[in-house]
Amino acid sequence: SMFQGFGGAGGFGGGFGGGQQQRQQKKKQQQQPSPPAFRKDDPSGVVPLGKAKFPDTRSKHAWLLLFYDNNSHQKDGTTKQYVSQAKQLSEGVLKKAKGSKNGMLFKVGAVDCSNGSNNEALKFCQSKLGKGVKLPAFATVLNGSVGVVTDNSALQSAKKLHDHATSSLLQMDGLIINVNSMQHIQSRLLSSSPSSAVDHPPVAIVLFTDKYETSPLYASLAYRHRRDGFA
Repeated sequence: SMFQGFGGAGGFGGGFGGGQQQRQQKKKQQQQPSPPAFRKDDPSGVVPLGKAKFPDTRSKHAWLLLFYDNNSHQKDGTTKQYVSQAKQLSEGVLKKAKGSKNGMLFKVGAVDCSNGSNNEALKFCQSKLGKGVKLPAFATVLNGSVGVVTDNSALQSAKKLHDHATSSLLQMDGLIINVNSMQHIQSRLLSSSPSSAVDHPPVAIVLFTDKYETSPLYASLAYRHRRDGFA
């Protein structure tokens, strides 16, 4: 502080010297890169992603991604909160899958938009989110399509993010088809639908259940096998 810089019997010389040393130490700390918010093999199950590795149309799993700036994850309150939520969410989904990453309802990933030189990572994030979206931001990735989570209520907790991701999965066009009669088998199940996000395969799996609403577990299973039978 100002009083520390000028205080003491040592006079102005000692005060200025101490202040300069403090400034140099602070500058050195600021120049040091922040430790990564997510490790390569993070115990939470969150997968670090980027331009070299990013979900596309052929990715097996549905994804919920956190786009963030690693340089601010320890200083910015919102980034710190989102990093914590991403870890809590991934841990919960992984626990439900009994530790099997391949059995997760959806995977949770994180994209550090501060990596690389010449703002390459930031430009990549902008190309996926749109330039108007501010960091940090959550987004679903289904069939390679990125959907930014804009509902503020969904961003309040890991549980609400989970519900948003599963709801997005359940609402995918053409993924789950309700068949309630023999006529529906021909008109809904076997006929092709040009507007569908996923082409109908030549073989269909029918689940017989007494519940009208589809469980997220079966929606996830259908998503993971949506391209079976195609080259």
